[in-house]
Amino acid sequence: MARHVDLPFNTPPFQNIDEIGLHNFSDSLFNGFIDSSNEKAITVKRDGLSIHKDIGTAKAIDGLFWWHEKSLLIVVTDGFIYKINEAGTTTSITGDKLEASGRVSFAQNGTTLVMANGGRMVYTDGTANTAYIADADAPTTVSHVAFLDYWLIVNRVNTPYFYFADFINAPTVWLSIDVFTAEAQPDIILGLYVNRRIITIVGSNSIEFWANDGISPFVRLQGTTSSRGGMSKYSFAYANEVGYMLDDMRRFVSINGTNVTILSTPYDRTLHSFTTVDDCLANYISYQGRHFLKFDFPTENKSFVFDIVGNYWLEWNYFNSGLQTKQRFLGQEYAYAQAWNKHFFGSWKDSNVYEMKSDNYDDNGSDIHFEKTTGHIDHGLQGQLKTSFEITMRVKTGHVLSDNSQAKFQFSFRDENAQGFSSPRDIYLKPSSNTQFTVKEFDLGQYESRQYRIAHTDRTPFAIGSVTERLDVQDV
Repeated sequence: MARHVDLPFNTPPFQNIDEIGLHNFSDSLFNGFIDSSNEKAITVKRDGLSIHKDIGTAKAIDGLFWWHEKSLLIVVTDGFIYKINEAGTTTSITGDKLEASGRVSFAQNGTTLVMANGGRMVYTDGTANTAYIADADAPTTVSHVAFLDYWLIVNRVNTPYFYFADFINAPTVWLSIDVFTAEAQPDIILGLYVNRRIITIVGSNSIEFWANDGISPFVRLQGTTSSRGGMSKYSFAYANEVGYMLDDMRRFVSINGTNVTILSTPYDRTLHSFTTVDDCLANYISYQGRHFLKFDFPTENKSFVFDIVGNYWLEWNYFNSGLQTKQRFLGQEYAYAQAWNKHFFGSWKDSNVYEMKSDNYDDNGSDIHFEKTTGHIDHGLQGQLKTSFEITMRVKTGHVLSDNSQAKFQFSFRDENAQGFSSPRDIYLKPSSNTQFTVKEFDLGQYESRQYRIAHTDRTPFAIGSVTERLDVQDV
């Protein structure tokens, strides 16, 4: 007798075990996210990117910073520094340059902004052109800058030393004695960050935590040093006052205060297959109520995304229409302009600053390739033959395309882990004037276990909700 069953389409991906072991978990999710409620989850295609400004250097954006007190977006590309105001006016404020490449670290005290990306620090008040911090006692190879209380704190590249100066009264004045050594274990400082008035110093073999004791002025917090180190100097990001990074064992970890915890991810095996992870870049993205951590791996051309609230991982990518290949997500740097309520991304491919918003359905003219692949579904009835009469899918109402054609998505499957998926069936989304949510597919044959795939590349929004199947199970 035929019966209706729910299909686990909207479950998070998991790749740490062979896919044949996946029944309820999904195999993969690209360019989407899972939106859960107290009822049922839906999987939603991510929004796209459109050009806000082309800075004109044709080089990657290495720094993007929202300067709240000045209401300016600061952009760094090819070592040149620019400011963009709300009207969209782009102005170079480059005097002394930063390094031609390398992620930029920013620290500001409300009136002065300091930047570094491996070489000499530069500073500006947002009006004057950038100038080097020229004091002979200031370090000249700095990758990270941070602000705590009234101190500017920086590292010196390839050493265990960090330096400090009075960021309120004299940020350009440095003293040779104002230096500390992070030496709980013999390693170099990869990154230096401030959160909750705690200085987190990530070394190649350890993580140390320091604080302002009002006297020294800094002291190591005893009993908090972690034996985990880092592998990339830019793989660290704070989200909601919790730090996240890639450690020296190629594991993602969270740092809550001084507590370091390993995160379980579906990509552990994948990370260990990478040639290198030293170039990992981390970003925290807060967008339309979602909280994402994005980890880019430029050498491997991959972007992994962690949905903090949903506690699952997925992948975002960019479809290079010229090369007809998928590459890492186009935006490697991120900044949220609170006063403008705009979400900006700096490109790794060129000198474009992009904006992500809900009515962008492509990435600067390239299709967004949304794809979701389920696990091998057998309804808990391993080895029993099922006959599929009908599948009913709840999907988002479609939009008419620019050529007035009807949007569609592709639906395919494979049985018993066959070599390839079936030829995709085009399933047309209803035009916007039709408010019905459901689409149906009939006569889907027989299987013992089945894996489904849905793909959407049209320049329209897309979301898939509950999926049910009417089937009959053959008695054993």
